[in-house]
Amino acid sequence: MLPLKIKPYLINIYEEIDDGNSIIEGELSCCEKQEFEITYDGLIKKSFLMGTYLYSDDNKLVLEAKCKHCGRKILIFDSSTDGFSNCEKKPNRNVSRLKSFDCKKCNKNNYTVKIKYEYSDIQELIEEGIENIDNAYSWIWVSLKCNECNSEYRKLIDFETA
Repeated sequence: MLPLKIKPYLINIYEEIDDGNSIIEGELSCCEKQEFEITYDGLIKKSFLMGTYLYSDDNKLVLEAKCKHCGRKILIFDSSTDGFSNCEKKPNRNVSRLKSFDCKKCNKNNYTVKIKYEYSDIQELIEEGIENIDNAYSWIWVSLKCNECNSEYRKLIDFETA
């Protein structure tokens, strides 16, 4: 189980089962490289305990990666269409609002992206009549590592979708 739009771009996939829930994580890759420019819609907040993370007063977050080699754009997360609560909706976003996520240390935009999903027990999803099970994840975490200075943004997105 992985969102179909992300599945072709994830490598080093690791899966574990915890109390019937599946935790699946991997690294974004395109052109056999892991170098992406990141854009987002939302607000950046810094916390001593949580570090730098994205949030929104209305829970509308978008995170997109653009391959530094071929220019392909990969929509990593859109809170209005992705995850359990939205798994049957069609995308409807305003990409012109996306802003560049530049590293706070070196001011570059070149990242390795790690994505982690949590899915409820597949049998529960089937019993609830969910047709698009691959997009019915209940939680997403996205972390970035700057390829220029090695700064890390752990859990830039830490979002419950159910």
